[in-house]
Amino acid sequence: MSNDSAVMIPIPQWNASGTVALVSGGARGIGRGIVTSLASFGAKVVFGDRDEIGGRETARLCQDLPGRVLFCEVDFSVPDAWSQ
Repeated sequence: MSNDSAVMIPIPQWNASGTVALVSGGARGIGRGIVTSLASFGAKVVFGDRDEIGGRETARLCQDLPGRVLFCEVDFSVPDAWSQ
């Protein structure tokens, strides 16, 4: 198997309407996958990341999904930044 192939695992449809999720680090990689998955199931997702460009891209990718997504630029390694 080459490195560029992906294994698709079927996931049962889950109705997350009425669910609110908070995700840290949703600008790329696994975090982006979590944000988009939750939004595709109808959840309202608030996610933060210090990568503004990546965060905005994740939010853009979720525009046509059933859930709603809100991106907040924040560096979770700085405790005082959480309250802003």
